[in-house]
Amino acid sequence: MRWWDAQWLGPSSGKRQRTSTRWLQFSFEQMKIPSIKLSLAILAVGACSATVAVRPPPGELFYWSYDRVDPVGQDAKRLIPQMAFKASRLSNIVDVEASEGQILIVAADEEAKRSFGLAAFVLRRDRDSAPVSIRRPGLVRASLSPDGKMVALGVCSANGCHLEVMDVDAPSAEVLRVTLSDRITSLAWNPREPKIAYVTGGNVVHVVDLTGANKAQVNGNEIGWSSSGEKLVIAREGDLITYDIRTGAENSLLRRAFWKSRIVGRIGWSRSGIVAFNTPAGIDGNKVECNLYDVATGVARSEEAGFSFCGIVR
Repeated sequence: MRWWDAQWLGPSSGKRQRTSTRWLQFSFEQMKIPSIKLSLAILAVGACSATVAVRPPPGELFYWSYDRVDPVGQDAKRLIPQMAFKASRLSNIVDVEASEGQILIVAADEEAKRSFGLAAFVLRRDRDSAPVSIRRPGLVRASLSPDGKMVALGVCSANGCHLEVMDVDAPSAEVLRVTLSDRITSLAWNPREPKIAYVTGGNVVHVVDLTGANKAQVNGNEIGWSSSGEKLVIAREGDLITYDIRTGAENSLLRRAFWKSRIVGRIGWSRSGIVAFNTPAGIDGNKVECNLYDVATGVARSEEAGFSFCGIVR
């Protein structure tokens, strides 16, 4: 028996299997592939298989879905605080932002459901402390400052659309209020500097400081900051670009085939240089595919995550 006959054998047996092995044997003999070429081909396949294992170090990746947040690995369980209330009280989670020692969840609880709206919940590492809930009519997005003391909110209500910045522990103490012509669809606080990036409904990315001064304005529909805070990664028509907030320079990061699904939800950029983003999956598009891209090597990997989104711990 030749090696490919042995490889072909499985739990099934019978005439159909024997016919298949004879056909496979015949094909190899007719092609007369030299053993060295075959060996090189096998090595090439093995190398490709090894490079697709792109994954951030333990503690940098987490998953969240409609009604739960799942850290990956023991380090992430240490970084992401324990919830001080039952997860069943939350539903319709629309966004999650995790950083070391704290997590921000935009979702509906029983009180928010009664007003047909969403609220922002800030949970800290201290498992004995109750979550801080921040409520604003028309709240759609939120993002925490690196030290967790301030929160930026995207709201759009009968009073118009605004970007609001306030103290987490004293939500009535408003730090900044910017009136907008359109609703905010994505929002991210710079991890190093007092700057906030947000996207409005016309797929325009803005960067402002805490005075409200507009520092940048470019096209894009989803955003994420590099860990250094010097660059934004921006989704633009399914591709990813980087934008240097100091120089205004744009560079292509990842070009995706035109038939690839759009990017949905915030983009994460880990300290180890892995960019994580989500795309629709499944026949009807109601599932999610987690995509990981290594900036240094250019290697990409994707995996279907069911109904969960993947994110990066800042």
